[in-house]
Amino acid sequence: MCLPEVHIELGILFDNIALAYRCKNQFKECFKYYHRALDIKQRLQPLNLLSLAQTLSNIGAAYADRDVNNDQQDDAKAFEYFQRSISTHELNQSLRSPDLAITFYEKARLHEHRQEYQQAFDLLIQALNIQQAVLTRNHPDTFRTRDALIGLKIEL
Repeated sequence: MCLPEVHIELGILFDNIALAYRCKNQFKECFKYYHRALDIKQRLQPLNLLSLAQTLSNIGAAYADRDVNNDQQDDAKAFEYFQRSISTHELNQSLRSPDLAITFYEKARLHEHRQEYQQAFDLLIQALNIQQAVLTRNHPDTFRTRDALIGLKIEL
């Protein structure tokens, strides 16, 4: 049985294909599949805001990953997609979502790369607050955020 052109499973599939290309640093293909996923998720009825926010965050993280040459345009696009993801979580009232914590973490990572340490620190605190509320103490995401905070304290 084939899926219709606009189906959540296709959006998830394209997200996963994009992630595979992102891991291989093949960003042209990565963005192609993320935008296919985004197109599908924006057209879903009813709209799945959590899934949409996750794709927006993934696109932001891909732009941040691609920014190895300090490309200001990639930074701007990353920040734009991170903010769209955060706004989508706010619209959905999912302010305690582990996915929102990941978005805060990824946005903090970009601020740290730009040596904007206070902004990075503040975002990591927001991520950790969510993670401590909804994840176990030993969850890998919580550990990763704590480690990043320890590293940033040295810079501050």
